[in-house]
Formats: sequence, C-alpha cells, structure tokens
Amino acid sequence: ASAKNTIFGRYLRSQYYRPPSLTLTPSNLLTSTQGGLDDADQTWTAGDTYLFSSTLVNQFRASVDRTGIHRFDSNFVSSCDLGVQNIYCGYVPHQSTFSIGTAGVNGFSVGPGTGGEAAAHSTTYQLNNDVSWVHGAHQVNYGFGASTYKMNFLGNVYSQNSWTFANIPAFLLGQITTLSESAPNPLVQQKWFFDGYIQDTWKMTQHLTINVGVRWEPSLPPGMLNNAAYNFSFANMMAGVKSTTYVKAPPGLSFPGDPGFNGLSGVKNQWNLFAPRVALAWDPKGDGKMVIRASYGISYDYVNGSMYVNSADSPPFGNTTILTSGQFSNPFAGNPGANIFPYSLNSNSPFVNGGTYIAEQPNMKATQVNQWNFVIQRQFGNDWVA
Repeated sequence: ASAKNTIFGRYLRSQYYRPPSLTLTPSNLLTSTQGGLDDADQTWTAGDTYLFSSTLVNQFRASVDRTGIHRFDSNFVSSCDLGVQNIYCGYVPHQSTFSIGTAGVNGFSVGPGTGGEAAAHSTTYQLNNDVSWVHGAHQVNYGFGASTYKMNFLGNVYSQNSWTFANIPAFLLGQITTLSESAPNPLVQQKWFFDGYIQDTWKMTQHLTINVGVRWEPSLPPGMLNNAAYNFSFANMMAGVKSTTYVKAPPGLSFPGDPGFNGLSGVKNQWNLFAPRVALAWDPKGDGKMVIRASYGISYDYVNGSMYVNSADSPPFGNTTILTSGQFSNPFAGNPGANIFPYSLNSNSPFVNGGTYIAEQPNMKATQVNQWNFVIQRQFGNDWVA
C-alpha cells in the first residue's frame, strides 16, 4: 500500500470426497464397514504490516477457518429390518452395526461402527496483533490475541444400534454380548480464548544474551450451547439433592440452570494464569564457535472440545444404554426400563436405567507444562559441530 505499509489476503479451500464402499460393491455387506466422506475446509486470512520506523514494526492478522465434515453410508440392513422386537431404528433407518468375534480371524463386521452417519461444522475466528521494538541492546516483543470457535456436531454413534457377539456360534444363536443404543449425540459448543505477552531479548554483553518474558493465557472452558453439561456431587447424592432443571435426574447431578452451576460448561474459569519463561545464550570467547544455552518456561493448554462428547451422549441428552446380555430377537425382554426410545428432550425427560455418565469437574485445572533445557554446542574446524 505504501513504502511503510504491506497488506495481504489469502483464501484456501480443500475438498475431499470418498463414496461408501457399499456403493461400489452393493452385493457385499462386509464392505459397509467403510462409509463415505464428504469434507471441505475453507480458510480466509488477512494481514497488515506497518513500519512505524526502522526499529518499530506492527503486525496485525485476522483469520476465519471453517471445516465441514459429513460421514455417511449406503443403506444396508438395520435391527428392525431383521425383525428385532421392541427396538427403535428411526434415527438412522436401514443401518445398524454388528461386530461378530474378531474380524478377519474368526468373525466379521457389518456397518461402520462409530464412523456412521454424522455431520460436523466448526468455525474459528482469530485476531492477533504483535509489535516488535528494537531499542539499544533490547528487542522487545509484545502482543495480544483473541479467538473463538463454534462447533455444531450431530453424530449417531449408538443411535443406529450397535451389536456385538462373542463369536459366530453366538451370532447364529442370537446370544448378544452387548447392545449399545442412544439418541443422536449432538455436540454444540463455543469456546473463547484470550492471550497477551511481553518478551525482552537483551544482548547484555558481547558474550551473553538474556531472554525473559511472560504470557497471560486464561483458561475459559467451552460452553455447551444446548446445555449438555453436568456435574456430579457425592455429598449431594447422599443428601438427596436433585436437579430442578431435569426433575427425573438421579440425586447428585446438576445441570445448567441449577443453583451453583458454572455457566454452560460446569467448569470454573481460570483468569490468573501467567506463564513466565527465561533463557540465556553465552558465547564464552565471543568468536561464535561455542555457545551454551539454557531455558525454562511454563506453558498452558486446554482440552479440546471432545471432552464433552460423553456429556452430550449421557442421560437425558443421548441416554446411552448398554445391555451386556440378552437375546437378539428381543433384547429388552429382561430389562424393559432401558427401552425409552424415541423421546423428546425437556425438563421431564426420562433417565435411562444404567446410563453412562462422565461428569465434568467444577475445579478442573488447565493443563500445565514445565519445560527446561540445557545445550552446549561447539564448532570444530569448518565442517564439524558437536
């Protein structure tokens, strides 16, 4: 734009398509284990670099990334198509997963398992501004950033009905090892991220350079926009304290909207996370042939959004139920309370018997890494370094 100002923009798109294997070999049910993929990724990036002077440079960056993933399969056969009684197949018609024995050795599989029908769209927005300032023996870098992502995922891990049989004789006799069933499992969340830092690289002497800095990086857990998060308290369970949001929940569980629940995540924010780091480089003789380096720093990270997958699939949201025995023809005959499908999610939703729960912990801490190193490097002659 001028001698001092440079502006750039970039757009990238990549796309991948793979048809279901059953489409290519429609007479072979065993190929249904590899479903189809229809994926696309798009990235928009813009930036501005401005030279205030020969010693002061400002860089601004903005980006948007959008990923779309669609997993699917051709129709083959569902539990209902095979005549199973009292089971619901309406979420993913004509598709169920069957695993018999050890595939490839003394068994086989039909259906894509956890890779069944699903759609996921996630969008990330990010802004960063960085300043570099050279002043005498110092080079000071500082900056700040902010980003947010929104994820909208709808899967059918168990809503297509997932069956396992110990071996081929058990399959022929209809003796199941497990039946896993649930409603579709949505993962609808948003996360915010902020950071700021300052760093000084100081050439203290001709032989010694010191680098010190600190980064502020608060931990803000992702919020479940459909309220699919929960906590569990053993003390509240013993005291018989129940949720006012979902009235049929077992004692001890709490959800967004209940007293004391933390936002839409169930985990407390940690605003006071500061990550210091220090490093030095020493050239004993000043001839550039030997250097001693040492550094220490603290870094933080956050668990990705899939931490909440089991929340989204637990009662009352997905109501995952796993039967560990029974007869294929009528698996709920010995456990009729486990068959609650289909149902609508509301304050009076049922909680399946034997539901699967993995609760978020309100005081969960951010991942912290302490890292240090020590290096001695020496040049010998013109061609060797140790």
